[in-house]
Amino acid sequence: MSKRSHRINRLTTSHKRISMNPLFTLSILTIVFSQTAVFGGAFNLSLPDDSGTSISFNGNLAQGYGVAGYMNEVEGNADSGHLLENVVLNAPIIPDGPGSRNLTAHYYISGREAGPFANGASDTAFASGLTAMNTTAAYVNNQTLNLSLLTFRFGPNNGQPHTSSWNLGADQLNVNWSGNLGSSVEERIYQANPAEVFSGLFFDGTKIVDFGYSDIYEILDYGGTQLGNDDTIVAYSDPVSASKEAGLNPVNDGLADAILADIVVAGGKIQLRFDTVQSISSFSDENGAGDGLWVNNLGFSGSLQVVPEPTEYALTISILLGIFITVRNHRIRTIRRECTQIR
Repeated sequence: MSKRSHRINRLTTSHKRISMNPLFTLSILTIVFSQTAVFGGAFNLSLPDDSGTSISFNGNLAQGYGVAGYMNEVEGNADSGHLLENVVLNAPIIPDGPGSRNLTAHYYISGREAGPFANGASDTAFASGLTAMNTTAAYVNNQTLNLSLLTFRFGPNNGQPHTSSWNLGADQLNVNWSGNLGSSVEERIYQANPAEVFSGLFFDGTKIVDFGYSDIYEILDYGGTQLGNDDTIVAYSDPVSASKEAGLNPVNDGLADAILADIVVAGGKIQLRFDTVQSISSFSDENGAGDGLWVNNLGFSGSLQVVPEPTEYALTISILLGIFITVRNHRIRTIRRECTQIR
């Protein structure tokens, strides 16, 4: 869970019939950019810019937080994760020895608390700061709440197996992941059945805000060596909606309202950013004996960014204007020729 910076866009098209004057009716191609993934090549993923309105989160592993990356511990299975050595430039090499295994991609990801080796974790991360979340900050201060009790979680819904979490699907090159020996950057797109997973905010153990579904885009840069200590990992989601959970007590209800009010004022959508994720090669907390899955729990820092609703861009207007001018000029030339012939 790299180093570049604008969101991926999928080009979609629709047609509209536009009457520009009584003599001409044209079919105008409207180009719409939506913030979703492009498949079938190098994905050009990049961490979105800081929006200026956010909740910072800390997923410190030593404090019982973090994300879980896991895969089938029997190599060669569909969910074992693709091999990294001799596939992506400078992918770390794990030394041979008792209990060692070939380094493969994490096929599944979730919050540590929702993974196969939670090891006492109850949340993915805790809130460590507020930026321009004025209503939320005022509510926290007025109610003398402990901000660190506001936490983030994501993973399979209750009752769903660990293997229902976000995953690499067919684990196919240039479809679910992208990488080659010419670059130290690997890109992955984790997906899930929206009905089987969740993400949201909790306060003191109670869920207060639910987030809509998004794929999770992960970018790994293996740096200049195969040692692993120069690796960087980041990840993010698409902008999604947020909604309040029903049946909350007055304090939690008020906190959820405050958070949602700030989201509305600053754009209406939220976007998850995992700004720095612990290197895979550190293996500081691992387990190879749970549910037949090999698990790595990784610490991270990140944020919940408030962003605008995705919109149709000014490119549509530019195209319309260009076509209008072209048609108008053509019509003027036609009229002039007709007038010359009449004379």
